[in-house]
Amino acid sequence: MRKLIFSCLVLPMLALLVPQVDAQQADGNKLQLPSSNDTMPGVGPVRRLDWFVNLWNKRRAEWAAKVEADKGAMVFFGDSITQGWGDDFKDLFTDMKVANRGISGDTTRGMLFRLNEDVLKVQPKAVVMLMGTNDLEEKAEPEMIRDNVKSIIEALGKHDAKMPIIVCLVFPSSETKARPADKIQRINELITEAVAKNKQVTVLDTWKPFADDKGNAKLEEFPDLLHPNDAGYRKWAGLLKPALVKLFNLMKPTNELESWQFEEHFDGKGTIRVDGEQIVFQTTKQGSENWHVQAYQTRLDLEEGARYELSFTASSAEGRTVYVTAGINEDDWHNIGLFEECYIGKQPDTYKFTFTASDTRKGNNRVGFVLGDQSGSISVSNLNLKKL
Repeated sequence: MRKLIFSCLVLPMLALLVPQVDAQQADGNKLQLPSSNDTMPGVGPVRRLDWFVNLWNKRRAEWAAKVEADKGAMVFFGDSITQGWGDDFKDLFTDMKVANRGISGDTTRGMLFRLNEDVLKVQPKAVVMLMGTNDLEEKAEPEMIRDNVKSIIEALGKHDAKMPIIVCLVFPSSETKARPADKIQRINELITEAVAKNKQVTVLDTWKPFADDKGNAKLEEFPDLLHPNDAGYRKWAGLLKPALVKLFNLMKPTNELESWQFEEHFDGKGTIRVDGEQIVFQTTKQGSENWHVQAYQTRLDLEEGARYELSFTASSAEGRTVYVTAGINEDDWHNIGLFEECYIGKQPDTYKFTFTASDTRKGNNRVGFVLGDQSGSISVSNLNLKKL
């Protein structure tokens, strides 16, 4: 009788557990390197040395355990050069959430295979890719590398058509590393041509700034002629940051006159002009109210409840106070989270403001300056509004 009760109660419970175990095993199998290239998408080589297989399986299992923690990050996707950033990215991207998805020794075909689990599952804010150098060592032709890169970009675009994609050109190396300059240049030409009409993709030239006069890596930045040292990573970060600012900046170019709405009300008078990289606002006659002279960029799409950071570089010949504001661009104007007094000194300085957008209007918000209660000028450059 006891055996019958055990069978009736316990065995059905075990049966319920079997699908969960099977699902876990299936997920685990998706993270492991397949035993044959035949089951993998793309073309060209996949490395299968023991050290590589072990590293591949280990890093992918670690990433699977922190998908939730990495959601919304900017993902760096690549091989050993990407892995070399480490998880702290050498403290060079402290103002943004980043995630490392580089595996030493990986090829473009391997990256295509692991794209879904390692990258897409974290719903990345953007993807920065560097790939192709290991394919060359494995005797892949540049056209094969190009085809795999195209497949990765197509999958990223299908996942999110608005997500920024930055493709870093293959770094210079050396023929002594089975990575001759002419082959690397050919890969870079093919990739650049392949994405030329894709507005989602930014191609970052990370070949020319690192190459010597023969097209090879420089020892002072690539001691082994393949992997960058700290100086090389700092230089790479320096190339990336302007591209990232441009991609994530919600404002239009600071020094484009047509980007600005300049307003004079009642007795307030002023001028607006471009001076090189700067936009210059001049209050020639102060109004009886500060809002009688204003300058804004309009039609901005700010998300209700989201946090934003506004930054700019500014100076004033006289030294003067302005008000930095965010509001809606409609007749019933009101503040949407930012209205702060700011003293602009005579020497150029950087100013930053953070705010939470509230009571916004989709596609019809504005950010700028209230200038009207003091005479004098303010020169502004590097205006940047980004969502935190």
